[in-house]
Amino acid sequence: MNHKLNILFIVSSFPTISETFIINQIIFLIDSGHTIRILSLKKNNIDSHPKILEYKLMEKTEFINVFPFKKRLMHFLCLFFKANLKTKLLYLQTLKINRYKKQALNLRIFHKMLAVSKFKLEFDIIHAHYGFNSEIYFELKDFPWLRNSKLLTTFHGHDMKTSFLKKNKIRYKRLFDENIMITTNNEYGISLLQKIRRDYKNIQLLPVSLDTNYFHPSSGAKLNQQNTVILFCGRFIPVKAPTAVIEIANILVNYEKILNITFVLIGSGPEEPKVRELIKAYQLESYIKLKGSLNQDDVISEMRNAKIFVLPGITDEKGRAETQGLVIQEAQAIGLPVIVSNAGGMRYGLIDLETGFILPEGDIDAFARIIKKLIDDPALALQLGKKGRNYVVKNFDSKVLGFRLLKIYNELLSK
Repeated sequence: MNHKLNILFIVSSFPTISETFIINQIIFLIDSGHTIRILSLKKNNIDSHPKILEYKLMEKTEFINVFPFKKRLMHFLCLFFKANLKTKLLYLQTLKINRYKKQALNLRIFHKMLAVSKFKLEFDIIHAHYGFNSEIYFELKDFPWLRNSKLLTTFHGHDMKTSFLKKNKIRYKRLFDENIMITTNNEYGISLLQKIRRDYKNIQLLPVSLDTNYFHPSSGAKLNQQNTVILFCGRFIPVKAPTAVIEIANILVNYEKILNITFVLIGSGPEEPKVRELIKAYQLESYIKLKGSLNQDDVISEMRNAKIFVLPGITDEKGRAETQGLVIQEAQAIGLPVIVSNAGGMRYGLIDLETGFILPEGDIDAFARIIKKLIDDPALALQLGKKGRNYVVKNFDSKVLGFRLLKIYNELLSK
């Protein structure tokens, strides 16, 4: 792609450090010479990622202000009476009740339009992250800044829950009817989308990426380390199965009598009381460390201290499972062998028996058996980890997937 593009990212909130893959995309595109702007529904007051500061991404972002209605109305009237005729006509366009219904009356369309207008750019590509954010494109596509743009929608997981199937068929009807190009993480994501609209074909595979220069192994060898650290990282929710990690530890410590191991769990969430109860019930306090939520640098430090990564995720009672699990690729990039279940899309993020193991969902004994195998054969663990690093660099690095994204943009614009 030789010509430079104006690209608008639409996101739910910004900055969101747990979604560094979006930041990675934006930075790659800026480095490639394209003009990027970000439209966000919510502003997060959090410590900024260094790249956010370096690339001044907050200066490229507008937020859709949701004031109380009286303040919205006063803001509208103040701007309207100060505006020239051309701008007044744009403002009045947001009040079309037959088109925007309630959102016209409560002035939400006006404030969405106002946020986009501040960029003073006509966009070539609108890239909506999460399916529901594509609604903003359809609401504003008749305004001059989006009128000649093409929409790309990226689905990630909770935007296509099977428990919301009926709602999503209605919510995404226009997106599917207009044959909008969609990207999703893997074949599991495609299967979820095709439950919403059977046989929908305009889907491209684009996994979530990571910066493999940032996630890299430590220089020290782990072959002769006496204690084996087994790492879990994820929110403490049923779909991640943190309680299964404690059940695995129980088998290895109390039944297999493997005492030179430590399980480290990074994360927090509603399952934490259950996790603590099981630790106490199985008397595993000396073998399990709960680290809580950590920043990315500390997560990397824990990964470099570990020998094995485990994510025994399940399909929960609402039918939700892990869509990709970027942490699986992060662990491989660090050089860890990974052990995951076959629930959801995790299986598409490693090579079974080469960079790790894919085990039957809910089979605690199988997880314990494979961990024991790797403890008994540390050379095998290192071999798997080395292959995992190479696999992720070739298939999930942010630059590799950045070039794939540019090809998708090019295909979109050529239609």
